[in-house]
Amino acid sequence: MTTSGFRFGSASNMIALPEVQAGVSVSSERPSRDIVMLSGSRYVQTAKRAARTWEVALSPWSPPSVVGTLTVAAQGLLDEAWLLDEAGARANMLAPEFTAGVVGEWVQVSGYPDFKELPTPTAFTVYCRSGVRYRLTGVTKAAAGAVLGTTRTDYGSPVNIVAPAGTGARPFTVSLAPTYPQVEIAITSGLVAGLRLAQAVSGTTFADTGGFLPGQGTPCRVQVVDPARVLQMLPLLGHGLSDYTVTLREVGIPGVA
Repeated sequence: MTTSGFRFGSASNMIALPEVQAGVSVSSERPSRDIVMLSGSRYVQTAKRAARTWEVALSPWSPPSVVGTLTVAAQGLLDEAWLLDEAGARANMLAPEFTAGVVGEWVQVSGYPDFKELPTPTAFTVYCRSGVRYRLTGVTKAAAGAVLGTTRTDYGSPVNIVAPAGTGARPFTVSLAPTYPQVEIAITSGLVAGLRLAQAVSGTTFADTGGFLPGQGTPCRVQVVDPARVLQMLPLLGHGLSDYTVTLREVGIPGVA
C-alpha cells in the first residue's frame, strides 16, 4: 500500500489517505474586483485569502474504509472534515495572515523583502499530529529576553516565547512535541514577523534547517463532493475493482474555524 502524504478526517483524528494516484491538482480562487476612476486610474480589490480545491484520484486498491470515510463526509455525516497536506506541513502549516502583518514596523526576514510586523495580539490554533515534532520559528527585533508570546500544548499552561540574545532583526526557534493533536499560539509582541510552523519529516529531522517559507494553511476544513466511481475491472468471481475521484473544497480559515 502506497502512502500519499494526505490525511483526512476529524481535526483530532485524521487518517492517512493511501493509494492516491499521482497528479493531484490543487487550484485556488482569489475573488477580485476592478474599480476604474473617471481619471482612468484603475484599482483592484482582492480577497485576503484564496480558497483552494483539491482533485484527488484514488486507485482501485484503495481500502474500502478510505472511500467510505470520504463518502460519509460528502453525505454530511461527519461533524467536520479536515485535510492535512504533509508536504505543506513540512513547509509552513500557518495560514498566510498568521505569518506577517500589513501595517506597523518593518522586520527584515532573510531571503525575502521586509515584512510588516504581526498585529497584536495574534492568536490561533493549529491542529496537528500527536507524537510528531514541530518547530516554530520567526524573526524579531525585540530586546533580548522580551516575551514575544506563548505556546500551549496538551491543555497545559502557556509557555513563553522569549526573544533570543542579540540586537536587531534575528531569528528565534521553539520546539514543540504535542501528545494531543493541537497547538495554540499567541503572539503578543509587536516586533515579530516571518512566523513559520513546520512539521518534522521523521523524529527530530526537518525538511530544512530553518528560515521562512510562505504559509500553506494546513490542515484546513474542507467540503467533500460525492466521490465519482469508475469500474476498472470485473473478475469472474468476487467484486469488481473501481477507482474513485473526489473533489475537496476548502472552507473557513485555518487556525480560526
